[in-house]
Order: sequence, then structure tokens, then C-alpha cells
Amino acid sequence: YRLTMDIQQSTVELVVARLTTMPPDVKLSIGRHGTFSKDQLISEVKNGTKLGKQVIEMQLNYLRKMPGLSESLAP
Repeated sequence: YRLTMDIQQSTVELVVARLTTMPPDVKLSIGRHGTFSKDQLISEVKNGTKLGKQVIEMQLNYLRKMPGLSESLAP
């Protein structure tokens, strides 16, 4: 999985849906990129930025580790 991956719209929608469930006041720190609000992360994902792609990758990695989902989300 590389950051240059071609992201399917359904994957973007899945990640946005997951981010939407976060409380509005939650902030996430992402490495050296800084700290981001839920709305900022959703915007990055929808715009397909490098950071947005990293968020997608993190979310998919998390989901792949969940029992029963690993087969359906294999790269």
C-alpha cells in the first residue's frame, strides 16, 4: 500500500463515515504533520491530499486487524 495508491470512492466514503462518528472536539496528532480536528481530517481525505491518503491507510490498517474483516479489505 503506497501513498500514490488510486483510492476508490467507496474507500473514501468509508473513511469519511468513520471520521464522522468521532466526537466534534476530538483532535488527532499525526506524526510530524501536526494535530488535526475531525473536520480537517475529513477535508484532507475528501481532497485526496498526501495527509488524507495517510489517514485512509491508517484507517484501513486498523480495519484489516479486526476479526472477520481482514479478508474483505485485503490490498
